[in-house]
Amino acid sequence: MKKIYRILGKRGRTTIPFSLRVGCGFKPGDIISFEVRKDGTVLLRKEQPCDRCREQIKEDRRELPLAEVLDGISVAEQKAAFRLLAKRLSEAGEL
Repeated sequence: MKKIYRILGKRGRTTIPFSLRVGCGFKPGDIISFEVRKDGTVLLRKEQPCDRCREQIKEDRRELPLAEVLDGISVAEQKAAFRLLAKRLSEAGEL
């Protein structure tokens, strides 16, 4: 498999590349875990919690400020989000 590089944002966040999300079957709302191995590699795994645990996680979700969300995505994704918001605001007569 070809290596994919990402740069951590200011808050230590990165985006899991689309090809990896599709290849691993990750979907929004999935729970993933990170495990640091003795050799320094990190294992990323999709977890299968019990139904009650999944409900608790849904309750623990919080709304994030837009700036925090934007810090966690790539510059290309930020530009796409800006274009989408500008288009919607323009269509609504807000610009």
